[in-house]
Amino acid sequence: MKISIHRNWLAFAICLFAFSASAAPSIQLDPTVLDLGKMQQNQVLERDVVVHNTGDEALEIYELSTSCPCTFPEIIDEVIEPGEMGLIHVTFQSKTYQGDVHKVIEVYSNVPDESYREIGIRVYVEAPIFVHPDDRKIDFGDVSNGSTPTNYASFLSGEEELTIDVLKINEALFECEVLAAEDGDESAKRLAVTLKAGAQAGPFREIIRVGSNAVGASEIDLEIFGRVESELMADPDRVNFRMVAPGSELSHELVIRSAGQAFTVTAASIDLAGLNVEILEAGPGNEAKLRVIGNALGKDSEAATKSRGRLKGKLKISTDHPSQGELEVVVLYMLRI
Repeated sequence: MKISIHRNWLAFAICLFAFSASAAPSIQLDPTVLDLGKMQQNQVLERDVVVHNTGDEALEIYELSTSCPCTFPEIIDEVIEPGEMGLIHVTFQSKTYQGDVHKVIEVYSNVPDESYREIGIRVYVEAPIFVHPDDRKIDFGDVSNGSTPTNYASFLSGEEELTIDVLKINEALFECEVLAAEDGDESAKRLAVTLKAGAQAGPFREIIRVGSNAVGASEIDLEIFGRVESELMADPDRVNFRMVAPGSELSHELVIRSAGQAFTVTAASIDLAGLNVEILEAGPGNEAKLRVIGNALGKDSEAATKSRGRLKGKLKISTDHPSQGELEVVVLYMLRI
């Protein structure tokens, strides 16, 4: 009889363990794709995604992330009990997107073997003028010193006769020419952007602003970037600390390389308050090492207030290289305010 009781308790314990081992949260998203339909540029839409916990343990939403600054997901209910539901609030900004746009929100939770889920966003952004490249960025890539490559942007609108004018350009770097569309369509234009032969060695990043007669698109900014190759090159070619807390410690090393001629770094300076530059290895040789080090500015500092937290400066490096005595590297960061 005692043996039978012991066996019954053992069987009950095994069943209880099996049940507790299988107990887990489960996640169901409704909808899994947010179809926002059609919207205008620079418009904001907000939607909710319902999160169901179809499991038998509490569901915890740890994190939401997206690579696009146009999308802002927010966890409304971090813990959802079994059989209950919560919400994820999504804000989408159309900015200057155009046509079909697809984005993804990543959802991380405590669901076993399924801790990562996705919420898709689908929308068609109507635009008064369609620009190609659609991200409004023209990348020249690596350019040989002295060469004059040309890249193009194109514009298409609903106007019967589109006009495009160049309003702002760095004439020391670029030449621009407005051209007719290749098919002769009067509602379309092309912009030829040519890098001048005398462009300074190193990276460049500029804005070209054009005007149009399209209603709602009187001004359009194009970002132009690339790098003119030279005897001396910095790696990285720009020091970007990205988003940092006010007053936080900053440190970043970079290497200066020569394509052939040995050199020595003779001096280095930076014009961003709070930052200094250390020469770790001056040479002579085909490489030199430096470090940008210091602290980010406080959020109430004059420079931070004036720039709205977007700090940008130049690191100037002097060398004894016979053909390139000076090199400039952009240094930037944004304060988390």
